[in-house]
Amino acid sequence: MGRINKESDYYALAVIVFNFLTNLHPYKGVHKKHGSIPERAINKIPVFDNDPQLIIPKCYHPLKDKLLMDQFTRIFKKGERFAISTDATGNVIHVINLDKVIEKEGKLSINKILVNTEIRYVNASNTIACVATNEDIIVYDLQSKSYHREIGRLKRTTKDLAPLPTNKNFFTYENGKLFKYDLKTFERVEMDDLGIKNPIMAKQYGNIFVVLEDNKMYTIYLDSCIGTHIKFDTKPVFGGSFQKYRGMFQHFGENTYLRYNYKDTLNTVVYNKVLKDVYQNGDIGIAQTVENNKIKFDMFRIRGLKVEKFLYPLSSIRHFGYNPGNFIIMPEDDQLVLLRSDNLQPIAKFKCSVVSEDSEVFYTQAGILINNGKNLYLVNKK
Repeated sequence: MGRINKESDYYALAVIVFNFLTNLHPYKGVHKKHGSIPERAINKIPVFDNDPQLIIPKCYHPLKDKLLMDQFTRIFKKGERFAISTDATGNVIHVINLDKVIEKEGKLSINKILVNTEIRYVNASNTIACVATNEDIIVYDLQSKSYHREIGRLKRTTKDLAPLPTNKNFFTYENGKLFKYDLKTFERVEMDDLGIKNPIMAKQYGNIFVVLEDNKMYTIYLDSCIGTHIKFDTKPVFGGSFQKYRGMFQHFGENTYLRYNYKDTLNTVVYNKVLKDVYQNGDIGIAQTVENNKIKFDMFRIRGLKVEKFLYPLSSIRHFGYNPGNFIIMPEDDQLVLLRSDNLQPIAKFKCSVVSEDSEVFYTQAGILINNGKNLYLVNKK
């Protein structure tokens, strides 16, 4: 009725947020008695009210977040007016309880792939591993359980050469150009020019490769290619707002923006702290922040539009393996700990003499790949 105040703005914002998160206005639907949205609002019958006389549209996506739903219930069912907080979920930290009973299962078979070799870095998908030594990048096929096969070798002629394995393909990125390799013959083909002129940093997210220039971000879809043409898109960005250590992130004010691969698309999520460093593996990660002049480490999981934080006893960022939808393999001193991927709670632990907290761990179809800097192992349960 033209009466606009702070409380009416709180209400309007709540309607917009609810609509955005659920695909529906809070009073949408067909009610047998109260036919219009204003009538429903006056009688406080929102779509989540479980009213038997209400027919809810199929596009409705119910929220499972209790903290948000408690606020929506207070506003749309009880008639309260306040500024809804979408940050409330970010303040919840779940505890990963390693003191729970964790069954020690069986012994492991440990196969050596490389021994007494200075390993500069490893990059691996579920089926292909790329191991950089002082002189070469060795590419391995890891599709079959407990089995590895060398596909080919690349000379490390330039430090700008980046191997990019996916579950389907193998590329290298060299001086702004992409090259695709045949996994049988190891012959390479140069892909069409993407127009990358002055890259300042790059990061692989599974089958998505991101390259940044000063004012442009290239998103390249490594598994979407026909012949020499590869799918990519660009968007304007401020390259100076990005940082890259173990992971790549973007600072805005008191928040940090993270990118992640969600069903072969590049999504963005807000981490409600300023990150100093991050390691991501799919939608799971470890964040390094500084609070009260102390370095702090949190595990996190990206679920939808929010970041769930988990308290795990960490003194540094660790490189863990990840089998999406099943488990995470966390390196500890002389053991591997398996965590459920949905809630990051422990499942089991295995005694493993070749692993430490500093080891890099990868999940592959051939087994667990472990890099300790001098040796490369393939580990399986007997």
